[in-house]
Amino acid sequence: DKVFQLLKDGATVIGNRPKTSFGLVDYPNNDSKLKELADQLWGDVSGQAGERTVGKGQLIWGKSAEKVLRQQGVVADFRASQPLNQIHRRTPDADIYFVANPEDNFILAQTSFRAEGKPEFWSPETGKITPSTAYQTHEGVTTILLPLKPTESVFVVFRKDAAKKTDAIASITYNNTLLGSINESLPIGKDLPIIRIVSAKYGPVGDVARTIDVKAKLQAIIDGGSKNFPVSEMAKPVDPAYMVVKTLTIAYEMDGETYTWQGTDPMRVNLIKSKKSPFIAEPSINVMGTTCLNAWASGHYDVTLVSGKKWSADVVLPEPLEISGPWQIQFPKKTVIFDKLISWSESDDESIQYFSGTAVYSKMIKMPETFLAADQRIYLDLGQVDAIAELTVNGKSFDVLWKLDKTVDITDALKSSENHLEIRVTNLWPNRLIGDAKLPVEKERQPNGTLSKWPEWVYGGQPDPSGRETFCMWDLWSKDDTLLSSGLIGPVKLLPVKQCVVL
Repeated sequence: DKVFQLLKDGATVIGNRPKTSFGLVDYPNNDSKLKELADQLWGDVSGQAGERTVGKGQLIWGKSAEKVLRQQGVVADFRASQPLNQIHRRTPDADIYFVANPEDNFILAQTSFRAEGKPEFWSPETGKITPSTAYQTHEGVTTILLPLKPTESVFVVFRKDAAKKTDAIASITYNNTLLGSINESLPIGKDLPIIRIVSAKYGPVGDVARTIDVKAKLQAIIDGGSKNFPVSEMAKPVDPAYMVVKTLTIAYEMDGETYTWQGTDPMRVNLIKSKKSPFIAEPSINVMGTTCLNAWASGHYDVTLVSGKKWSADVVLPEPLEISGPWQIQFPKKTVIFDKLISWSESDDESIQYFSGTAVYSKMIKMPETFLAADQRIYLDLGQVDAIAELTVNGKSFDVLWKLDKTVDITDALKSSENHLEIRVTNLWPNRLIGDAKLPVEKERQPNGTLSKWPEWVYGGQPDPSGRETFCMWDLWSKDDTLLSSGLIGPVKLLPVKQCVVL
């Protein structure tokens, strides 16, 4: 009845003809009433798509709301050349978009926002505000060339009182290959690839009895529009193995190709693969507020500005320098020397092999003269780190590195002579739990790993007499589980980057 009234008053309603009413209240009379109303509104629907006038309004079926809005001239609020996650909030003074890269690779994405003004990038980690230097606004829509590192996120803010810039970067070309442009066409809604789930199993690895088939559930989630969601969604409404780490294993088809994906409960499912962008160049701004291009590789660069002006240059950079040789590592109970970087789990020393906590890596390095050019920035790439790192260079501390990308601009902390690096690395807990599981089973444990009663030593605040360093109500890891990679794995490299002024 309310939908009927909306149509009579002039609303546009989008939806297919309903077949049954929701719930069992007044069943089956409600179904009869629904059919009568549906006959009045939709009539005899013979085609998959159609529309008709009802009162002052328009009823449309067989089309997505996005397609209808597009046909009516309503511009999409956000679009991107890559599968990014985003949410939009509007305040009296600004439009605020939170944009996240769910992929584990660098992307240089063309994005469009239904907002006007000079865009700014606000870091959610540090609060640092950086003006965008590659954008254009036309008819209420701003197109931005947005660089995002692996799993990086950023607030894109359009403040009404922000000063507007007269020119900006429109496209970047490297060795005659287009890296990014604000003038490319963008995918819209249903243009995204269709995903068909071939198989999907969820449960503890190797435990057939507690592994369930979630193919239909997963397909329904994806068909409903969710392309990025927690693995733990598979545990709803019934968890097949409560309080036990479970793994989701998926085989799926997309764009004629077959893919597989596997992850555990804390992870997020993301099946759409982004187009990998080579990490060669990115728009930037220097300390003087001048538009620049950060060139990460030697070669020929061409930049076109929104005004049509062009800039080009041949960039020559020194080769990246790997920091090899021995590292001093200070653990809580001992200091050791690693001749080369390896995972703690590969150590012959069990106190390191099963260690969980924080260890400090130290090393002195000298900067090559070729790295000291005034127009170069120097980045330290830690390579693989499991799991988080805290970097200090010559006493200057940097932000905690917890995302996949472990690259930091250390230029302002460097000296032309010797430089002291200190890297605090913290790993995850499972290795210690796996090591403890090799000790005799506690008598208070049941066969399934749960506690039958609290041990007396817990009440007394005493050490575990079995020699364990950990205590859990549930045994989530066994002595036969594979140890996780831990520590600073590297390779650790110094990366020279040329900051070119283009405007």
